[in-house]
Amino acid sequence: MAKSNTKLVYDKEEDILNLSRGVPSQASIEVGDFIIDIDPKGFVSAIEILNASDNLNFSKEFLEQINSASMSIIYRPDYIKIIISF
Repeated sequence: MAKSNTKLVYDKEEDILNLSRGVPSQASIEVGDFIIDIDPKGFVSAIEILNASDNLNFSKEFLEQINSASMSIIYRPDYIKIIISF
């Protein structure tokens, strides 16, 4: 089982899920309801998911109970793949 490398915060009232690796960000990229933070070295440092319950197809109550997560990020020349495990 993968070790959790990610801080997870869920705001039930706003329905926003924030996953962070604890590295300061320098820039953000918005892709629909997903905001991806980039650190000074160009790597993904955090992701914020707006309307999380709809986008992840989880209830707000379920999201509120999640206590750990892990982000795996695969960098390719044409894309970045972010895998989130709860």
